[in-house]
Amino acid sequence: MSPIPVVVIGKMGEVATAVRKGLTPEYDVTHIMLTVEHALKDLPLLLSNPSQTPADTAENLGSKNYGSRPRIVAIGGGHSEEDFRDIKAGCKDVEKGIIWIKKDISKLTQKPDFSNLEAYGALTAQQMKEKLNAMELDKPGNEDVEGVHYFS
Repeated sequence: MSPIPVVVIGKMGEVATAVRKGLTPEYDVTHIMLTVEHALKDLPLLLSNPSQTPADTAENLGSKNYGSRPRIVAIGGGHSEEDFRDIKAGCKDVEKGIIWIKKDISKLTQKPDFSNLEAYGALTAQQMKEKLNAMELDKPGNEDVEGVHYFS
């Protein structure tokens, strides 16, 4: 099976890069956005027409494999619920069939250790992958799974 296309909206490039690496081979992080402003501009375009690609920027550390519409929009814990609502609202006309997955920081028992961003990103990818794999998106009948899902 082909990797499932994902876009990641994070705050730190090093974490997002580690998330991308940790999600492979099952998932392909095609585009990475590190600000709400870029997400509000690029995400509706990516979800509405994958053959129309956003302008390339240095912050986009994704694979840039734009052949298929993203199936998953992953938002890191550095973004507030308000950011999440704003980004999702900006895609209201093109979000059908999209899985929105967000890190649930309310379940953290201690502040993340940001002294090793690569390790933090790898842990985030592992948690995200566990949540996504539990949805069994590759199983027949699960093609229509969508909506908001949280992981921790």
